[in-house]
Amino acid sequence: MRTELTKSSGVWRVLALADVNLCQDTDGVTLAERLQQTYGVPSIFITSYMDRDTLERAGRLAPLGYVVEPFSPEQVISTIQVAVAQLGRFAEREFDSMALRRPGVPPVSEREAEVLACIWRGLDTRVVAGALYLSENTVKYPL
Repeated sequence: MRTELTKSSGVWRVLALADVNLCQDTDGVTLAERLQQTYGVPSIFITSYMDRDTLERAGRLAPLGYVVEPFSPEQVISTIQVAVAQLGRFAEREFDSMALRRPGVPPVSEREAEVLACIWRGLDTRVVAGALYLSENTVKYPL
């Protein structure tokens, strides 16, 4: 499992690239499900499995992609690019629906908007702080 943190349109996003056949104790679908439930992290699956059970289990998580081995680097890169674009449209629409620019609400800086977007996506303060090169206290207790 690899988790990518990307920045697109000024908003940080997290995306898990999960191998379905991860290890004996747990598989990529189970780990991706935990990441999605706990942190709101969407996944792309990479696998050689095309059986019905695996596809149904992975499909329940509404992955942003499903790449079947053998694959080329270009296939993986294009799948990630499409997923990031999908996340961008979703995150911007959802984040813009927040009333940040209402009359009477103090304006937020671009940096504060980045922090809010990460929090909106469900990332914990440690992840946000690391991604944006801030201290945890700055994220937890902004001025």
